[in-house]
Amino acid sequence: MINVSWYDALAYCRWLSIKLQLSIRLPTEWEWQWAAAGDTQQDYPWQGEWNGQRANSSKAGIGRTVAAGLYPLARSPFGVDDMAGNVSEWCLNLYSQRQPGDISLNTNDVRVLHGGSWYYSPRRVRVSVRYYYQPDGRGDSTGFRVLCSPPSNSGSPVL
Repeated sequence: MINVSWYDALAYCRWLSIKLQLSIRLPTEWEWQWAAAGDTQQDYPWQGEWNGQRANSSKAGIGRTVAAGLYPLARSPFGVDDMAGNVSEWCLNLYSQRQPGDISLNTNDVRVLHGGSWYYSPRRVRVSVRYYYQPDGRGDSTGFRVLCSPPSNSGSPVL
């Protein structure tokens, strides 16, 4: 999804949670970063330096988003696709909230985006780079992914 505000993404998660009777939400930025690189401290979801064959960034020259999963060589250590480039992804928490903690949903303060997009250079799609945007902002390089908690508390959330 692109051209989706943080509010739109949140509403979609609530709708899908009801429809599937599962706990579905946006990931926090800490969950997002873990899914992208785990504890590897890598710059990108893959090992090593920048590789243009692994992400849709400005260097790819495509100039727009592409279908998810077109860069299988870029999968994160957890098998998650498109964690660098393609779209900047909304995270649940406020931009000012640098440490894990309570998540405020009742504010118009700027929210965190991660992953960079097709619009950004390789340096700006690194796992550690964080962006901010007004929660009602939309753009053709902004999207989201969801986190789904399993039906029981026996497992970890899935991105």
